[in-house]
Formats: sequence, structure tokens, C-alpha cells
Amino acid sequence: MKRTRFILWSYMSLVAAILMVSLVLYLRDATLLLPFFVGATIFSVGVVALDTLGILDQDHQGHGEIGSADAGHSGDGNSLGHAHEIPVDSAASHVGHGEGAGEDVDHQASPGTHLGDHADLASSRGGSTILSALAYLRMVVYFCLGFGPAGWLALAFGADPLTSLLVALPVGVIALFMAQALFRFQHSDTDSSLHSHELLLLPATVTIPLTHTTMGRVRVQAGMNVTEPYALAAEEGAAFGKGDVVRIVQVTDECVYVA
Repeated sequence: MKRTRFILWSYMSLVAAILMVSLVLYLRDATLLLPFFVGATIFSVGVVALDTLGILDQDHQGHGEIGSADAGHSGDGNSLGHAHEIPVDSAASHVGHGEGAGEDVDHQASPGTHLGDHADLASSRGGSTILSALAYLRMVVYFCLGFGPAGWLALAFGADPLTSLLVALPVGVIALFMAQALFRFQHSDTDSSLHSHELLLLPATVTIPLTHTTMGRVRVQAGMNVTEPYALAAEEGAAFGKGDVVRIVQVTDECVYVA
């Protein structure tokens, strides 16, 4: 997730650098920059309107992020907070005691826990890729929601292209972080009774297949609260299919780790 976020910010920085170079070459022609502002405005306003009407999926990735891939912000209303973890071996012993089986986690789960079917694994990768793409798309959307209108208004009020870009870029960044803060507040407010430390060692059911490197989702029930955080396998080489029973061994801002 950190690498994906780094790639996203690097891409946005590259786009900003290209715009700056273009302005240096064509500072006197504002029409070269206007389509960027208009396009960003129409794109972001349209997506936000659809999202507000509930037409789009409501998952937010952390996340922060907005997506919470803001995978820290999932639409289930769960705010995971700081990272909490326990050794996987310890988790395995808890699983054994909890099931009365005295077995390791690998044996405690059903035979389908470690996927042998390549089709299922490919499906899990495709599903998690879409989830991450949607999460990071929201980051771009909220950046454009500030970037587009601010630059457009600056040009409309007679600012030169360079000035309008210098106004639009920070406004876009501010809009992005404001959206992240808003989603963090909403999620913590709607599910304040469920804290990150309460998820540790809880059993969970896989709803979207996952591996150590491919993110999926799990369903967790704690009392009357049900949440579906994003999840990764805690051990390298581990893979879990839909319906497998796992146990949460680590909780981070972005996702939970299961074994």
C-alpha cells in the first residue's frame, strides 16, 4: 500500500511538473491550460455527484486515506487507528484453543484455506486490484475537485497561467486532505464503539480472496457490530479463499493482517 501511494503521488507530481514546463514555454496563452481546469472540474463534480447519490460504491480507502486502496477507509464505517499486532505463532495457539482443536492456524482453517485453484487466485487479484483502483481514484477525484475550479476561477478573474496554476495546485492538495479528514471523522463517529484493539484475535470470514501481497476483505462480528475491513495474509505464501475462517493478528491504518 505504501508503494502504491508513493507511485500515485509521484505520478501527480510528474503531471504538475509537466504543466509547469508547459507554462514556462507558453506563458502568454491561457487557452492551453484552460482545458485542464475545465476537464478536472467536470470530471470531479460529476463523480462526486454520483457518489453522493449512492450510485457508486461507498468504500473509502485510506484511505486515507480515501481508500482509505484509503484501504484504511472502508465504507463499512471502520476506523482502525494505530497498528496493533501479535506474533503469528501466538495467534495460531489462540486459534487452536478457541476451536478446541490444538492445531496450527493452517490446519485450523478448512482445506480450502490455502488456495490450490489458480482461477480463484487470479479472481482475488482482479478483485483487489479494482478495490485499490477505486480507492485511489477517489484521491484523484478530490484533488481535481479543488484543482479544477480554483484554476478556472483564477483564469476567469484575469490571472496569468502561471499564477492560476500556483493557486490551483495547493487548493487541490487542501481539498484532498480535507476530504480525508472528513471521512476519518465520519467513520470514527459512525462506529466509535468498535476499536482497533477489539479486532485482535477475533475470527473473521473471508469475503474477497486474499494473499500476502493481494488485498482482499474479511467480515468480522464483534458483539452487535459487523465490519468488513480490507485484509492481507500475515505470512508469505499464505492464501485464503472466499468463505475461509481466519483470525486477525495485526491491525493497521490501512488494513488488518490475518492468519
